Amino acid sequence: MIDFFRRFFINPIYTGEGYNVYNTIAYGLLLGVGIILAEKLLKRLKIDINGRFVFGLFPFITLAAFLRSLVDARILPVSFFLITPGIFLTTFFIAVFALLLAKYLERSREIGYHKSLFAIGTVLLIYPAALVLQNIATPIYFIYIIMLTGLSSGITFVIFRAMDFGKWKKYIVLAHMLDASATFIAVEYLGYFEEHVFENFLIQIFGTALIIYPLKITVLAIVLAAIKRLEGGYFWYFALMVLGYAPGLRDTLTIMLLG
Repeated sequence: MIDFFRRFFINPIYTGEGYNVYNTIAYGLLLGVGIILAEKLLKRLKIDINGRFVFGLFPFITLAAFLRSLVDARILPVSFFLITPGIFLTTFFIAVFALLLAKYLERSREIGYHKSLFAIGTVLLIYPAALVLQNIATPIYFIYIIMLTGLSSGITFVIFRAMDFGKWKKYIVLAHMLDASATFIAVEYLGYFEEHVFENFLIQIFGTALIIYPLKITVLAIVLAAIKRLEGGYFWYFALMVLGYAPGLRDTLTIMLLG
């Protein structure tokens, strides 16, 4: 059992060999449980999932992507707490602590919690952002990825036009098309490989990373339709957006740092 855990869970964290069937299932289950617990915590704190919440938490999501890309580029050392799945725990606990502090300031100083939360996250983001800016090697790929993100998002909006997914649709589509575009550039032109098991399987079968786009669109349509049926499913919309934005930004930054 120890050898199994080391082979499929511990080693992939430090060797960069990517995901496998076992850790993919385990991390997926843990992610689902984490989303449910986080939603319960927000309800307990009487925080609505709205524009103010997203605004306040945005720097923390961005922080996770910046830290992960700096580890990819070996500018920061490889550590469990800075790579998957540890980076999720690190970001979660930092954000929760900041959120509790922001709520305290809201009660004691009448400062909107989202303002304090955004300020704390922005301060934490300054050093990693400075490291990234100092070490960018190939900025041109940022332009390519943004162009592809815009084009693929526009096509997806047309496809989704008849589906009333609400205001979250725009942000979720943009986030996941960023992820798809960064993956496409990295795999198709720069010699990277797709870490996720199923996506990598499809790329090998079809012989091109372009398959990521129709895969993303299909999965988004199914998941968005499912969330729409949930009562008060706004946190799931937010979680879905994060699952596209964070890895998409991380991959974009890694490409810019390493080429």
